[in-house]
Amino acid sequence: MPKVSICIPIYNGEQYLEDALNSILNQTYKNFEVVIVDDQSTDKSHEIAKSYALNDTRIHVFKNEKNLGLVGNWNKCIELAKGEWIKFVFQDDLITDNCLELMMASANDKSRFIACYRDFLFEADVNEGTIETFRKYPRLSDVFEKKINVNNVYFAQTVLSCPDNFIGEPTSTLIHKTVFDQYGYFNPSFSQLCDIEYWIRIGVNEGLTIIPHYLAHFRVHSNSTTSLNAKQHNFRTHELEDLLLLHEFAFNPQFAILRQSKSLSGKKINLKKEFAKKAFWFKNTASARQKQSINANELKIWTELANQYPKFETSWHLLPLKANNWLKSKMWRFYR
Repeated sequence: MPKVSICIPIYNGEQYLEDALNSILNQTYKNFEVVIVDDQSTDKSHEIAKSYALNDTRIHVFKNEKNLGLVGNWNKCIELAKGEWIKFVFQDDLITDNCLELMMASANDKSRFIACYRDFLFEADVNEGTIETFRKYPRLSDVFEKKINVNNVYFAQTVLSCPDNFIGEPTSTLIHKTVFDQYGYFNPSFSQLCDIEYWIRIGVNEGLTIIPHYLAHFRVHSNSTTSLNAKQHNFRTHELEDLLLLHEFAFNPQFAILRQSKSLSGKKINLKKEFAKKAFWFKNTASARQKQSINANELKIWTELANQYPKFETSWHLLPLKANNWLKSKMWRFYR
């Protein structure tokens, strides 16, 4: 019975934290530790976690010296984990009593990335529009039908056909600790798409083992990170994150198999060319909005991200687009 590290990154989660902890402590699989990392909560989250740790030596509670943010705290949990397997359970979520048992039954050195089916728990304060949006999310059962073991090639083909988060939130996954050693941790440049970027990063290399049971329950409420991000819908977390994800597909060496694959329909996609087209459009749109004094900070946000990811400005696929745009501007002046 390999040891599992159940990681709970918390921040102001007092409302549902006890429910999450109780669902963990009721597991039929017993060889686990609980790693709780508090990211400078201002509510009673830390006190609740410490009270549970007093009654169960498997629970270890840590508090960051400064706020690391969502992705930073996820990664901190992984760093502190001592188990062979990593199982995230978020402060709002629940897992069934047999979740670990069923997932660990498929865990081995050839199945290092495992996901179960998940469903949603909608609180009373969630509006119908949000509920409808969540219900439209693709599910593992829809995307892979009855498949249990998905090899990395088929996983890559599926991503090209359906580049959405069909795996779900971290609570639905079980990952071997060596995966993080080999492929790195969650990318802190992402705030909204941090989980899907990581699932695809390891899935196109490792493949995926599916547990066809609803073992994880993702809670949706008005103060959840997902709900708050949806309300904000700003340039950085929504529009540019899609482009950043495409950048990783096009240039990150760990996504190489994605660039070599065709979609399930047999279509070959030039990801570098697609990235260049969208990057060119985003840059011009941000510049135009600044000139019109509409969302003037968008160009600054673009520049900051381009400094971190130079291909936003230097991909050679941008050259014909820039040349064509320059010619159009000259011709317009000539005929005016």
